[in-house]
Amino acid sequence: MRNIFITGASSYLGKNLLPKLENYKIYALENKTKIKKRENLTTINTLPDNLNVFFNEFEIDYVIHLATNSERNIENIQISKIVNTNILLGFNILSSSLNSPVKKVISAGTYSQDVLEQPLSFYTLSKQYFQDLQEFYSKEYEIQNTSIHFGDIYGPNDNRDKLIPYIKKNEDSNEIVLNSDGNGFLSPVFIEDALDSIINELILDNEPRYSLQTSASELLLVKDFVEEYKKIRKKDFEVRYLDKVQPKYSETTKFQPSTKLKYPLEKGLKLI
Repeated sequence: MRNIFITGASSYLGKNLLPKLENYKIYALENKTKIKKRENLTTINTLPDNLNVFFNEFEIDYVIHLATNSERNIENIQISKIVNTNILLGFNILSSSLNSPVKKVISAGTYSQDVLEQPLSFYTLSKQYFQDLQEFYSKEYEIQNTSIHFGDIYGPNDNRDKLIPYIKKNEDSNEIVLNSDGNGFLSPVFIEDALDSIINELILDNEPRYSLQTSASELLLVKDFVEEYKKIRKKDFEVRYLDKVQPKYSETTKFQPSTKLKYPLEKGLKLI
């Protein structure tokens, strides 16, 4: 049985991933949210002081790095938290993978790295910085690294403070108020497609050592998505958009949606 170390295991993506890994021994870093107990799961409440010793002692084969701080607030205290989670934790994982049994590091990136926002968010910059570190470690030390650029993940039993769960919660109301002008981009990807992209990386060997993958759908304006949502789920709520300034997207040519999605929007929205 192969061994996996997972960060962000209590996230929406993480807790849906765990049942898919029944053939692996899992060591999961538990944050504030408790993780449901499983026979093949060992939870870790605090990050080990020496990850390299941990990787060797428990013969970790794969690291799935899902932990992220997506805070858009640029106050100094929040920037520090973003750096700690999105860069320094990842750097610790990469450097600790040297001289260990770790075969591959799989990390969660974001499609916003491929859609240039003006002004650039610190969150996007931090994700790109860590991706550059992954590529460097693959070239210099021949560690297999994969960064998966996820779209806006959605699915059933999603209580996060995100657009799609918010609309789902209020879809039977007469009116839904959105704190945007509706002209921002959205790339909805159903949870099962996101999970498949991770599972595939546990099976494949990278050649070259660094690989960039995408698990994201075609870009939609929020306004267009809302109309599709109403049509697919047969809802007739009205939407009031607020005049909040949104990021301007100066370039989308780098963005390439996945061609392997099994759950198009019409199928996925019916399952939430």
